[in-house]
Amino acid sequence: MPMKIEVPKDKYNDAIVAMQEKIKKGQVPNITDINEATNIIKEGSISYQQAKNIAKAGSIDSLIYDAKSGMIIARNSMGVSFVVEFAYSLWMGKDAEVAFSDAFRSCSKTFGLALTTTVLAGQLSKVGMNSAMVDSTEKFAKFMGNKVCSNIANATRNGKAIHGAAAAKSTAKIIRGNVVSAIATITILSAIDITELIRKRISTKQLFKNFIVNIAGITGGIVGGTAGGTAGNVVGPAGGVLGAISGGTLGYSKASNMTKKWLDKFIEDDIVKLYKIIETMYNSLASDYLLNEKEVEKTLDILHILTETLDF
Repeated sequence: MPMKIEVPKDKYNDAIVAMQEKIKKGQVPNITDINEATNIIKEGSISYQQAKNIAKAGSIDSLIYDAKSGMIIARNSMGVSFVVEFAYSLWMGKDAEVAFSDAFRSCSKTFGLALTTTVLAGQLSKVGMNSAMVDSTEKFAKFMGNKVCSNIANATRNGKAIHGAAAAKSTAKIIRGNVVSAIATITILSAIDITELIRKRISTKQLFKNFIVNIAGITGGIVGGTAGGTAGNVVGPAGGVLGAISGGTLGYSKASNMTKKWLDKFIEDDIVKLYKIIETMYNSLASDYLLNEKEVEKTLDILHILTETLDF
C-alpha cells in the first residue's frame, strides 16, 4: 500500500496529473499503473491559501485552527478533571449533588484554561518561538543521552521505535512543545492574577508568590508527565497516557505545594492576613457586645457562610 500524500484541496487535480507523470517516467518505485495516483494523492480539507493563513500568527484561519485543536484537548482535560473532582468530593463526605456541582465548576475552569492555553501556545509557535529554541533544545537532548531520549521519544509513539539521532530530534521537539505550552499557561494564569490585582482583590506580593508557584507547578507537571508517560509506555499506549496524566498531576501538585510551603516562610497569603483581621475585629466586637456562648456560635456560623459566599 503506497504512502498517501495529502495536498490542498484546490491543488488536488494538479497533483494527480503530476503524480501520473511521475509514474509514467518510472519515478515511483513498484508502481506502474497511472490510476494508482488517486490512491497516493489525498485531497486535503483546506485550500493552499488557507494553509498559508493557518501558518501565520493572528490570522482568522490560524485562530480558528488553533481553537479547534484546543477544543479537542480541552474536552479531554475537562473529562479527567470532572472525574477526579467528583471522586474527591465524594471522598470528602459531600453528597452526590454537591459533588456534581463542584466537579462541574472545576471542569469548566479546566476547559477554559486548556482552550485558551492551546490557542496561545499555537500562536506563540507561529511567531517563531518554537523555531528559536531548536538549537538549544537539540543540545539539551544530546546532553540527556541516547537512552533517555529514546525512552521519552518512544513514549509518545505508536509505531516503530526510534533511537539515536532520530530519538534526540524527537525529544528536542517534545521539549520545545512543552516549553511553549508552559509559557502560554503561565501567561494565562498570570493574566488572571493581574486582573485580580487591578480589581484590588490581591496584593503585589500575592501576585509574585502565585507567579513563582505556577512556574514551579508547571515545571513539575512537565517533568512528572514526561517521566510517567515514559514509564507507563512500557505496558502499552494506554499505560503511557495514564502514566503521563498521573505523573503530570502528581508532579504539578508536589512541586507547587513544596514551593508554596517554602514561600510561606517569607510571604504570607492575603487570605491568611484577611482572616487575622476578621478574627481581631470579631474578638473586639464580641467583647464589646458581651456575646454569650450560643451567640458566639451563631455569629460564627453566619460569618462562615459569608466568607464562603464571598469566595474567601
